[in-house]
Amino acid sequence: HVLAVPNEKSSIYSRVWCAYEAFLAYEWDKHIETAESPSRHMWPRVIRSMAVYSAILGATMQAAPSIYEARLNWIIPQFVFTGATLVLTVFVRHFLGRERERLHLALRATFTVQVALVAGGLACLITNATMWMVLVLYACGCGALAADQLRAKEAAKQARQLQTGFEGRIRDAQSSVQADYERIMAEIQAGGSEEAVDHAVEVLIRMGMSTRELRQTARLAGNLGNVTHWDLTHVVFMFGCGIVAPACLLNLRVWYASDLVSADFWNLNWPYAACTAEGIIFAVIFARTPRDRQAFAAKSLVAGNVVLVAAMVELIHILFAGFFSNWEVTATISAVSAPLFLATVVVGPAFIARTPLVGPTLVRLVLTGRLPG
Repeated sequence: HVLAVPNEKSSIYSRVWCAYEAFLAYEWDKHIETAESPSRHMWPRVIRSMAVYSAILGATMQAAPSIYEARLNWIIPQFVFTGATLVLTVFVRHFLGRERERLHLALRATFTVQVALVAGGLACLITNATMWMVLVLYACGCGALAADQLRAKEAAKQARQLQTGFEGRIRDAQSSVQADYERIMAEIQAGGSEEAVDHAVEVLIRMGMSTRELRQTARLAGNLGNVTHWDLTHVVFMFGCGIVAPACLLNLRVWYASDLVSADFWNLNWPYAACTAEGIIFAVIFARTPRDRQAFAAKSLVAGNVVLVAAMVELIHILFAGFFSNWEVTATISAVSAPLFLATVVVGPAFIARTPLVGPTLVRLVLTGRLPG
């Protein structure tokens, strides 16, 4: 393994020794990572965000209508708007990048308020024992959103550190000992590797990591984006949708303990059980996934927004039809599509990129948010 450690003074790749060592590690197929500094004030920000959520949650529970039908009509529009805000947040961060700080801050504030309103309404609407899991999930999501904002700042800071003073070419690098510079450049030029050195450094700056898996992926799919940073918020909520939501709905449909051993009960409710099991399996797989594959696994969860859209469509139908549904359509879509998604995550981006026609495009879209071109 090779660890590149940035500093605040100048890019490490502006030094000829560092750039050449990075190139050698790249050529020798080493596992290369860029060190990351811990985010400052991470936990105070996370706790503050969760505290704001808790305060709005409590106020919402106090202000909720006392009649069940009024609560239902009150909570469904909030649920739809919150889902739309989550989808918008994910797409903005995935496709527009992390640099638009004010936009991300506005989305974070809107999302926190909406999540608290929905959680408060749900807590008043559904009082079964599993509802506490939903409240905790939403709190974790708000904390994760605050953490993501700080992580994005650190990622931008790291990018600046790696680019400060670096001209993009090994030829322009410096050395405190001129003889060392001349000897290294002579060795590079003798091997005709000057462009290869520039390429290796550019890859490490852009991706933050280089491993055998990622190099194979890049050869097939083209230039990839940063593979060390991904949205924790989306992961938390997608795990919640895959585990907590179906578990709560399943619990709502259990009237007696004998239902749990009834074949008819499971024939009717298999999508909820399947979604919960698949969500747990994916959480375990994600936790054990190597770091060079985690970004692909996390960013591919954007595809899970199809399930969220289906859920919102069902909610809109509920709003206009005037009756409560248990998301049978959404649960079925999720249960049927999850195995394919799990297989995609398990095999990794390099394997997917080898799929004819669609593989490289899919990997590039997931990791960079852009189509090959």
